[in-house]
Amino acid sequence: MKRLDPEEARQGVRSLLKMGVESIAVCLINSFENPTHELMLKEIIEQEAPGMSISISFRVLPQIKEYERTSTTATNAYVKP
Repeated sequence: MKRLDPEEARQGVRSLLKMGVESIAVCLINSFENPTHELMLKEIIEQEAPGMSISISFRVLPQIKEYERTSTTATNAYVKP
């Protein structure tokens, strides 16, 4: 497992904010088994963008099938705001 670089993640969130996003979907490939990095990203997003709508895949659809989990999480993020 590769470690999450918090500063790189913060820069990514800041870039999204500059684009004017209203909602962020987080879907990492093995999060159904180990959601640690998704939870870290959620925390970083909450710090960088308080009040941002966030959809975390392991909470939206905690199953092994990546396509279904990703598409469901993206749809969830789209309809939330």
